[in-house]
Amino acid sequence: MDSQPLDKLIPCLIPLIHQVAHRYLNDHSDIEDLTQEVLVKLVTAAKRQALRTSSVPSWVFATTKNASIDVLRHLRRRRLHEDFRATAQLNSWSDPDQPRLDIAVKQENALNSDLQECLPEILSTLPDNQRMALLMRVAGYSYYQIADRQGVTLGTVRSRIHYAKEKARPLLEAYR
Repeated sequence: MDSQPLDKLIPCLIPLIHQVAHRYLNDHSDIEDLTQEVLVKLVTAAKRQALRTSSVPSWVFATTKNASIDVLRHLRRRRLHEDFRATAQLNSWSDPDQPRLDIAVKQENALNSDLQECLPEILSTLPDNQRMALLMRVAGYSYYQIADRQGVTLGTVRSRIHYAKEKARPLLEAYR
């Protein structure tokens, strides 16, 4: 594909990119960033001569959909990290006479010092999604809040917590 037809085709593709991206993303700036990213990929693919004119709209649709999903995953991860940082910051500002919700205090109250030393090692054996769900539950989040923050269904959260407990149980038994 040479650059002349591509120059004529790009203005026609921008509305398609916006339409597909808007199905996944609500923020106008995210949609604009994604549009630019897809167009850069299009020009790169055209330079490699990996596209035919007849397949461009299908390619743009699929690329936009996949890039939108990637942006959503990134936003969810960032929101989850921000929530944990905010919780830690709130707990550091809390009144010492008030009970704190952070994980470290709950561990101090519930576990002996030997178990506290090995707990990070036990938690590291869990898959990331199970560990995060379990830690959020211990920190006081409801199943619904965890599902919302992780962008999964309620049943998925329950399964992750169940399997995390099942996997951690034999390791914890050694410290009783």
